Amino acid sequence: MMRNTSPVGWVPLLAIKVLFEGSLCPFLLAAVVVAVPIMLFTVAIDTWFYLGAVNGKDWVFTSYNFVQMNLVDGLSKFFGTDPWWFYLVVFAPAIFTAMYPAMLTSLFTHLRSMYSKGQTPYLAYYNAFYLLVFSAIPHKEMRFLLPIVPFAFIMISELLSQTIKSGGCQATLASVSIKLFIVVEMAILATVTMFHQRNWEWEHYLTRVKGEPIHSVYTTDSYGSPHFSWFHGTGARVNLVTLNPQ
Repeated sequence: MMRNTSPVGWVPLLAIKVLFEGSLCPFLLAAVVVAVPIMLFTVAIDTWFYLGAVNGKDWVFTSYNFVQMNLVDGLSKFFGTDPWWFYLVVFAPAIFTAMYPAMLTSLFTHLRSMYSKGQTPYLAYYNAFYLLVFSAIPHKEMRFLLPIVPFAFIMISELLSQTIKSGGCQATLASVSIKLFIVVEMAILATVTMFHQRNWEWEHYLTRVKGEPIHSVYTTDSYGSPHFSWFHGTGARVNLVTLNPQ
């Protein structure tokens, strides 16, 4: 399943559709025909893989456990906490780079454009609500913002298109922003590819270059690289070391 908190931005959209646009019956129909069967199926899969069997008595509700541990019990704080403004000041600029000013501006221009047409600004509502909710959660990570990226760039493209069509200095600024964004993204891609994401090189050296039998591998990185894929079939045992101060 998707991350449990990813659908947060859809809550106000669903509320608008049900409360103000007469979509209660289609919503209930979709819930019964689509949502509930999918949820039951995923619960059965989780139960099967975690407990080894589906006996009808013991069930694994991954979504409930996720919410209970991370939000209710607040255990996510052990992964680190940041102030409420961290997404807006640090992570969002890191994602949108040169387009960050356009992203902020597009929230307001999209609202104005949709209101002038008598339409609901779903994209702005989604992004604003998502940022609001996630900013209230102490534990923050850059990847948590990924669900808003496609919708944000739709609004950005709408803003840039309207600005370029209007001509003048603003059109020139928009054109320069696009070119600058492309250059910055290419530089980031090159840096990440050549320097940052290189944690596979030691595995390649041990399994392909050194040519000696490998008995054991000890690493603290349990998720950044597919260790088990590299050492599968070599007879090596991969040990994930936890840096527990106790």
